[in-house]
Amino acid sequence: METDKLEGYSTVTGNFTVPWNYTFCNLSKIDVQEQLGPFWKIEEVSNTKQSVYSVEENSCEELSVKNFYREGDGRFVIKLSLKKPILGQTRDIALKRMKSAEKRLQNNSYLNTEYSKFIEDYCKLGHMSLANEFLKSEGKFILSHHCVLKSSSLIIKLRVVFDGSYKSINNISLNDILMVGPFIQPDIFNTLLRFRKHQITFKADIEKMYRQIKLHPSDRQFQHILWREDKHKLVQEYELDTVTYGLDPSSFKV
Repeated sequence: METDKLEGYSTVTGNFTVPWNYTFCNLSKIDVQEQLGPFWKIEEVSNTKQSVYSVEENSCEELSVKNFYREGDGRFVIKLSLKKPILGQTRDIALKRMKSAEKRLQNNSYLNTEYSKFIEDYCKLGHMSLANEFLKSEGKFILSHHCVLKSSSLIIKLRVVFDGSYKSINNISLNDILMVGPFIQPDIFNTLLRFRKHQITFKADIEKMYRQIKLHPSDRQFQHILWREDKHKLVQEYELDTVTYGLDPSSFKV
């Protein structure tokens, strides 16, 4: 093998050949923690809630904290966080939708029975009451409602959904004038990870969760509905006295 004047360098392979008695020492001044730090930061599962809220989210939270209170039995009472309570007339639209729903119910005896039971249960539990129909139409909002069926292997459960997104005659809905607060529910991924930390865990379901929180009487005018058990009876106007799950900020209020 030919070599040039540089000891250990081969002109054939272009590489250095290192004799067995040579010793090399490599020293790195880069901190391993500095190298791994960014990696762990990317992989880290955050357990902190959102720290930066929008102007609307901050306003909604401030108003909610300022205006809520508890009754003697411990039940919470909250107010709606309104932007500009300027709503157009909604009774005619809600009445038309109610009669349309009536026709559907009349063609299905099961739906008709379960729908009536749902509304009756709402009243019996004190979550709904007869409204003052003489309120000015511009100062209230009448929600339309329809049913949703949830089927399982054993039963078919009916739930009535109240629609806060449909428009009044001036093209404004109730959801349009409501502030939507920040997302406050715990992250589902973090919740599942916490389940792995313990040998025994418990889970529970809060029945009618939203309806366990009352709405301030002054804000119930924005949650009116029209209903009658039979098409031969007079249409009556009710107001929902608790938090309604058809409104955008309801999950924040709960």
